[in-house]
Amino acid sequence: MKKFLFGLMTAVAVLSACAKDDKDVQNITVEKTTYVGEVTVVEPYYVKSDVKVNVVPSAETEGVLDIEMIRVNFAEAMRAEIDLTIPAVPYTVKDGVVSFGGEGIIPTVRGNEFPQFTVTGMTGTIKGDKIDFSLNFGTYPTKYAGTVVSE
Repeated sequence: MKKFLFGLMTAVAVLSACAKDDKDVQNITVEKTTYVGEVTVVEPYYVKSDVKVNVVPSAETEGVLDIEMIRVNFAEAMRAEIDLTIPAVPYTVKDGVVSFGGEGIIPTVRGNEFPQFTVTGMTGTIKGDKIDFSLNFGTYPTKYAGTVVSE
């Protein structure tokens, strides 16, 4: 009987600890965060390193964020670097992972829309201090992988 009670008490303690951990994981909040990483245009192939990306949650709408790509270009022939925003990207949080994505999002540069580069097939995650996402800018498949910038 003592073994049974000890086993029951141990099981209750373990399950209580797990429930607390699960609750803590779900309480992740998305805050403005800056990452630095690499943009890869899949076709035609081009890589740009040291690209900063800001993830900015909406102050007005829960579950929506903007992705700001700072001083980026997407081809060798593209001499100018631009600040591009992918606005109003929906996100969810589950098991400590922020998942985001969308279809038909029109990116902006300095407030001007660029519908010829409408974002499709966007999927991404933020896990710990890492962000990864892929998307199509118009017909150009593109990827980004970065890590939180230490201040």
